[in-house]
Amino acid sequence: MATTVAIGGVSVSTSGALTGALFQKFNSVTAAANSKGTLNVASPTGNTFPTPVTGDTNVLVIPSSVTGNIPVPSGYQYIVYNGNGTLTGGDSTAAIIGDLTYTGGAGTVAAAPSVSSAIDMVNDSLKGAVLSFANGTNTVTAAGAGQTINLDAGATFVLAQQAGDIINQTGGSSTINSAASTAGTDTVMLTGGSMQFNAFGLGGDVISVSGNASLEVVGQGGATSSIFGGSGSDTVVIGSAVYTGGTGKNLFVGGSGSSTVYSAAADTMFSGTGGGMWNLTTNSNDLWLGGGGADTISIAANTSTQPVIWGDSKETATITAAASAKGAVIVAYGDNESLNFSGAASNNTVILWNAKIGSNDFAGNTTLTASNAGKDVFAMFAGSINGGAAEAAHTITINNWQASDSFVLSAGYTSAQAAAATSALATGSSFTLSDGTTVQFNGVKPTSIISNG
Repeated sequence: MATTVAIGGVSVSTSGALTGALFQKFNSVTAAANSKGTLNVASPTGNTFPTPVTGDTNVLVIPSSVTGNIPVPSGYQYIVYNGNGTLTGGDSTAAIIGDLTYTGGAGTVAAAPSVSSAIDMVNDSLKGAVLSFANGTNTVTAAGAGQTINLDAGATFVLAQQAGDIINQTGGSSTINSAASTAGTDTVMLTGGSMQFNAFGLGGDVISVSGNASLEVVGQGGATSSIFGGSGSDTVVIGSAVYTGGTGKNLFVGGSGSSTVYSAAADTMFSGTGGGMWNLTTNSNDLWLGGGGADTISIAANTSTQPVIWGDSKETATITAAASAKGAVIVAYGDNESLNFSGAASNNTVILWNAKIGSNDFAGNTTLTASNAGKDVFAMFAGSINGGAAEAAHTITINNWQASDSFVLSAGYTSAQAAAATSALATGSSFTLSDGTTVQFNGVKPTSIISNG
């Protein structure tokens, strides 16, 4: 249901809840003043503005025929305008309403064009100002600290220049650019529509999503931000964050700072060089990829699907799981990595491919610590399969071998190589394959190597 401001021959309507609340306040204040005989509704004569009446509720209604640069005087609590001119001035007590372009320091600006093709441009420098938009295409410069920006509908670009803004969005699409060295620590509540939040300022933002809204966050460096997803799909690429995924399919990419992530139903997670803590929820279908940092990955109880966990060069990952969790699929990828899943559930599948992919070793010098729960399967593939190239000689080290574990030489290796590896382990703790790969067991070792080539 639309809320309408109609006064002095100018009418402005909106069905947006946030902007509509400001319109309702206008209607209530002016109705009360009118009943007391203290409502003063004035219009300019040309570009000459009458003086506000002291003690009254003063409303300045500017006809759309007035264009160009329009400097509005102080003393008016409300200015209503639907024209093509540019309003300037006003003061902290003024609320400006209409389909408009405005620059100044008003306490409130509520822009609601009647057609979606309209363009509103607002630049407000007042600390703590309230700026609200419904419909049209809006360009907003939030130049004052701690402003509240309401977005009901339309397409809105917000340049947040100072810290501590509160951004409420119920619909439409928006791009929030928090990029200045003085910007950051914003609070965002997204309940509808879509938002791209560019967090290149101080960081430390708190972003909450509910409903089926869609969120994209892109940032780097800065203080740790807190982000809470909804039922829509989130994309978060950020330096450091605490992220709680909703029920959508989400993408999280960490950066140089440490992050803590609580996954949702089906998340893809890239850890940055800063590493972090990654909590994979029950019944999730998650893909986790290392970024060369120090990471702790925790798999919740009663999982019905196996998460997939990839290492990376210089990655140090510790994987733990509840006893009732399913084992993970663990892919060794990169050089000089350490993947410790001694505290994980049983039945992990570890993929080792001795291939050269471009300039990278797929499974280079790698240290693996097997699960205490046992029944892990280590499957090694030769780099020669599918016409690939083998790596240079390298060593894969396996700790904490359990009697229930299995080591399988798969595609690219022969039964004769498996037999030779079994023979080598009868008298030693390692074997070396024809492609130069050495597998070293520290402590307990297998009694046989299985061939599945």
